[in-house]
Amino acid sequence: MFELRNISKQYVSVTILDDVTLEIASGQTTVLLGPSGCGKSTLLRVMLGLVRPDSGEVRFAGKSIAVDCIKEQRGKMGYVVQDGGLFPHFTCAQNVTLMANHRGWPRERIEARLEELTRLAQLSPETLGRYPVETSGGQRQRIGLMRALMLNPEALLLDEPLGALDPITRADLQRDLRSAFQSLKKTVVLVTHDLAEAAYFGDHVVLLEKGRIVQQGVLRDLVQRPASPFVTQFVESQRGPWEALREAIA
Repeated sequence: MFELRNISKQYVSVTILDDVTLEIASGQTTVLLGPSGCGKSTLLRVMLGLVRPDSGEVRFAGKSIAVDCIKEQRGKMGYVVQDGGLFPHFTCAQNVTLMANHRGWPRERIEARLEELTRLAQLSPETLGRYPVETSGGQRQRIGLMRALMLNPEALLLDEPLGALDPITRADLQRDLRSAFQSLKKTVVLVTHDLAEAAYFGDHVVLLEKGRIVQQGVLRDLVQRPASPFVTQFVESQRGPWEALREAIA
């Protein structure tokens, strides 16, 4: 679905992406994993065409993401950001249906799609009439997902969509998101710094360090066959407090 060849990006003198080559297969969930500042969010934005690389090429569904066709290509991708990224002066329903209205969809088609997505996101229909400020973080993320899916895109890209949520809300939304991914069977690319989240969602995991891919594959390989000391360090750093507590009382 996505092919990235020798992608590099600098801001002033800081290298954000350093000669990244990556292929993302159709119909699976790929997780871009790594610590803050490793380049994973920038890589996602390059895939969306929101950031132009200094060098290299990005192809989506066999076509280059270039200036002359970026609008068409981006229309085939859904994008979800942290906390939903909703327009505060629109109701939740208006946020979801914004692009469909812009494209001139008939009202009946918009209403049918909105009803379908409300069920998929397991959201109360009453929420659609509220403004974003009147909703919870979890509800805003569900609205953001619905907006990204409104035009039925070929690929869904999510940039740390669960990072700002409390643990209970996060667990509920993780379960519902994975169920949605499995039912939709779309190509999904998800950015996170959380190893457990990568394990929960990822068919394929890509670990980055300082703008480079240091290892990719199934998560078991990163844990059992680390390619470098950094991979081991990253995995070990995410031993949660529950594991430490179990060891302490064992």
